[in-house]
Parts: sequence; structure tokens; C-alpha cells
Amino acid sequence: PLGLSDTMAQLNRVIWKNTPADRFISFFLAVLDPVRGQMHYVNAGHNPPLHIHGTRVSTLDKGGTLLGIFEHATYAVGTRPLQADDVLFLYTDGLTEATQANGEEFGLDRLRTIVATSASGATAQHVIDAVDGAVDAFALHPELEDDRTALAIRVRHVG
Repeated sequence: PLGLSDTMAQLNRVIWKNTPADRFISFFLAVLDPVRGQMHYVNAGHNPPLHIHGTRVSTLDKGGTLLGIFEHATYAVGTRPLQADDVLFLYTDGLTEATQANGEEFGLDRLRTIVATSASGATAQHVIDAVDGAVDAFALHPELEDDRTALAIRVRHVG
């Protein structure tokens, strides 16, 4: 797991050397270990994924800067316990930045609420469908918005 930090630093250097100065990549890398009931992760400037345990929602924000910005960037590794029925929800900013006619964005608070309430005992697909439906109902022109990508993972068992 601590090798994740070195892996991200090496990946960052490759991107820094091979990408124009005005380009960068947001990136999230996780290693799930259901046998030990742990997840090790690094977030390189991506929207912080959500970890839902029961009714508690927390963000996975440990890591570092976007890939390709600084040649010698360093990345911290986060560790989270995983238990049966936990949900991991990864998403792009097209979900949180979907807007209404008055310019109001869907936002992280709404996303956290929808994910938390839809995750209880449901499938990962149900969580994605609930978020997608809520954003569609909220947004002025959902088909014209930024990309909306989501991935939900439900932990079935640990150990």
C-alpha cells in the first residue's frame, strides 16, 4: 500500500514530462483488500469519492495535487476500514456542477444526501440510478451539461 505513493509520484513525473504545461489529469487510485477489510487510496486532485458506512458519509481526499502540474509532487496514502455493506461512490464534476436556470449548482451536499439515503441496503446500480435521477430532475438541460460519470461499489463481505 505504501508503494501507492511512489507509483503516483512516478506516474506524475511521466505525465509532467509528456504533457503540455497547460494540461493536467485528475486521478484516483484505490486498492481494495476485502480479506483484511481495508482500502488504501491516493487522490490526485480528483473530486473526492464518497465512502458510505451506515448513514455516515466521508470523503476520500488524502493524496496530493493534480498529475502533471509539478515535476516533484508527492502523494500521501489514505487508508479506510471496509465493512460489509459499505459503499464507495466515485464521480466527475458534471454531477455536482449541474445547474438550474438561476445558476444554482447541484453541489456536493445534495450528492452526499442522495448517495447516503439511496445506499442503505440497495445495490450499487440503485445508488447510481438515484443520483442520475436526482441530477436530471434538478438540472435545467441535463443533456447539455458537462459529462456525468459515476461508479458505485458495494462491499458484499469482508474477511
